[in-house]
Amino acid sequence: MSSLRFIRLSTLVLAVSYSLAYAPDAWRYVVHPNAELAAFRGSEASWVTAGVIGLYVTAAASVIFAYAIPRWPAGVVALSWCFLLMGLSLLNHWVVIALMKYGSAFMQLSAFAWTWVFALPPLILAALLRQRCIQQSLYARDDADRNV
Repeated sequence: MSSLRFIRLSTLVLAVSYSLAYAPDAWRYVVHPNAELAAFRGSEASWVTAGVIGLYVTAAASVIFAYAIPRWPAGVVALSWCFLLMGLSLLNHWVVIALMKYGSAFMQLSAFAWTWVFALPPLILAALLRQRCIQQSLYARDDADRNV
């Protein structure tokens, strides 16, 4: 499997899996914001909503950039920025965890750790795409990758 096909496959898997995993959050925070965000103050509610919207925007943009890599010279850099922003959007749930009023310290710490682990794959892919050898292997494409 070529590196371009690996990047495209991993991008599709990440975009689809995170979009499906955060569908209930999108429903709660974006479609019906009054019910779930009533416990938060104004700026915190907009912060949480921005994180959910940012996840979906970066997921769609990463799929577009993954297929634009051979045709656009800055495609790898743009894709790495999409993955970095996707990871930061996933880390946005730390706001919800920090504002838990009745959670114990152990519960908050384990929720922080789970959020970090869940946000780690896009951050790892962003770091990998910043490596010079991976960028050169994606630019050096063969005829089979050009027609995909």
